[in-house]
Amino acid sequence: MKVTQLSPLLFTLLPLLSLVQGPIACAPSPTTEAAQEQAKEQPTATEKQAEQIQTEPTKEPTQDASTPETTHDELLPEPTVEATAEPTVDAPAREQPVQEQPAEQSAAKAKCVTSTFTLQQKQRAYILCTPDPLPAGPLPLVLGFHGGGGAANSWKNGNPWHELAAQEGFIMVYMQGCRDNLTDCVAVKGSYSWNVGKSSDPRTTDDQQYTLEVVKRLTQVHKLSIDTNKRYGTGHSLGGMFLYSMYCDRPNWFRAIGPVSATPSDKTCTPHANTSIFHLHGEDDTNVPFTTGCCSRAQKNTNNAAYLPGCKQLPLCTNPNNYWSPVRSGVHPFETVTGLDKMATTGLQCKSTLTQTLKTADVTCQAFDNCAQGKHVEFCMVKGVGHALRDFHQVIDMRAHLWARFSQ
Repeated sequence: MKVTQLSPLLFTLLPLLSLVQGPIACAPSPTTEAAQEQAKEQPTATEKQAEQIQTEPTKEPTQDASTPETTHDELLPEPTVEATAEPTVDAPAREQPVQEQPAEQSAAKAKCVTSTFTLQQKQRAYILCTPDPLPAGPLPLVLGFHGGGGAANSWKNGNPWHELAAQEGFIMVYMQGCRDNLTDCVAVKGSYSWNVGKSSDPRTTDDQQYTLEVVKRLTQVHKLSIDTNKRYGTGHSLGGMFLYSMYCDRPNWFRAIGPVSATPSDKTCTPHANTSIFHLHGEDDTNVPFTTGCCSRAQKNTNNAAYLPGCKQLPLCTNPNNYWSPVRSGVHPFETVTGLDKMATTGLQCKSTLTQTLKTADVTCQAFDNCAQGKHVEFCMVKGVGHALRDFHQVIDMRAHLWARFSQ
């Protein structure tokens, strides 16, 4: 299909699953989500294996969530070791002196470096990309969160926001998740997750603290000038759900978020009027169905203690250990979470009516009317596209689409 280049929306009276929700009687087992995105070559067998959404990993003893330790800043080349299976043994933390790699130059003249640091006894990483030469600051910031089972490098290769960052003059950071059963979330490529706060999720790694620490390092370690009024986030699947959790827990942090193939998962979320939401979803997504949500196998099995009569009419999630609420209502037989509609009407005081903001052969966007403070809540459905991020690229230029909305 022809890729559609989208121009900025003209909103007149118009002012995003990561993958998570409340506990079920039978806690989901660890799985791996589609997040290894096509990186300018055909996906490897290992990357294809990472297509299943990663949910709840094996429960580990609670980690010591002490004050962040920033003991060194490593500027390292991107990892080259492929994970053939989920690690089961903690890897020893790496202690290396600070060293800087030669700048990586893309066609768009973006300078990218991989940086690592220690936080809560874990080695964490991110890829920082800046325009080269660097414009005078303060500069806008976009954080990108890969899907479950992915890594910063896979997100960068399959969804090169840094090229647009060089053209438009903003800072791009590819964030990298972790796992409870690892102390080194740097050495192994892929197989990383996000703790989105779902009530049945046993994960203890504090990824919100990691996010705050990365942004602090941008100014303190990398000496960048960040415009705190222009912080944006985008994420696919579990990464998008983590963004929704950040929206709920840190209401003054993002100016706008752009979740893709995700759904809200927080039943205690208090909607607020500080963040615009631009949600993208494939019409054929069966991993996280936009309209209906889905139930786990246990929730649909009449002989299982987790059986829910309301799940009889709902589809089985592609990963049968998962259950997800529909994006807009948030209503699921297990529990109701704060959905997109409530975020719009209660938080941003938008009207419940919708206006079509974009219509092409493949993409239909609608936005809630008259949101407060010039903010926007919009959702776009992409025809013929399922859950995988790479499928969107055949239809829509997501980077241009979201940046046009972020920067309006």
